[in-house]
This record gives sequence, C-alpha cells and structure tokens, in this order.
Amino acid sequence: PIRVSSARKPTMLYDYGGFPEDSYAYKYPAPGNPALAARVAELLQAAGHDCALDGDRGFDHGVFVPLMLAFPEAKIPVVALSLDASLGAEKHLAMGAALEPLRAEGVLILGSGQSYHNMRVLMQGLRGSGGASRAG
Repeated sequence: PIRVSSARKPTMLYDYGGFPEDSYAYKYPAPGNPALAARVAELLQAAGHDCALDGDRGFDHGVFVPLMLAFPEAKIPVVALSLDASLGAEKHLAMGAALEPLRAEGVLILGSGQSYHNMRVLMQGLRGSGGASRAG
C-alpha cells in the first residue's frame, strides 16, 4: 500500500548508500501533521487507492533534500507519501487527482521522485555511459 507519514515528529530515513559520511548527518526537523495525514489517507482511499498511515516512516532524501533547499527553516508541517514504481504513471497521476481538493484547503503539494530516486542512472549519464546527458 501507499504509506502516508503520520508522525508528529518524523525522524530521518537515510535510505541510500555510497555517499560521503556528511550526507548521513543531514537533519530536517519539520513537524509532521497527523490530522493532514488522515485527510490524505481519506482522500486516497475514497478514490480506491490502497494506502495506510505510517507513524514510523521518517523523511527520506526525496523529501528532505528538496525541502531543505526550498524551506530551510523547517517550520512547515510535512506529510510524505511513498510511491510504488510498480503502479506506473497513470496510477500516480490518479493519486494526484485524488489529492487535488487539498489545494483548496491551503495545502502545498510537491512531487520529487525521479531526480532523487534514480541517482545511479543520472550519475552514469553524467559520466557519459548512457541515460541522462550533462547540460552545457
């Protein structure tokens, strides 16, 4: 199922490897929002998506890296969703459509998947071994 982070004080999740030691010391102490997490789960379930609240899941690099850059003060409550690569683009777009009512409720919705979860392919491309190309 899709996991919706529901902790009041999410931890950090360093779910990557092979990077400098400093990259495992990053902190992003933004609060969670259990009530918003419940609303997100409600909207997804109403649209037929299999999802569950997850009070243990912390912020992974797809969450904390872009937010550290965009909102370095870490004061905005954050609710993160796990995505499932096996679902494909159509299902993920349907998830976005299910969450659209949150915009009218003042919720900012960000997506950060590809650039943060496919670093191996990106780095191969930058080294000239196929895939992505370096912009000049």
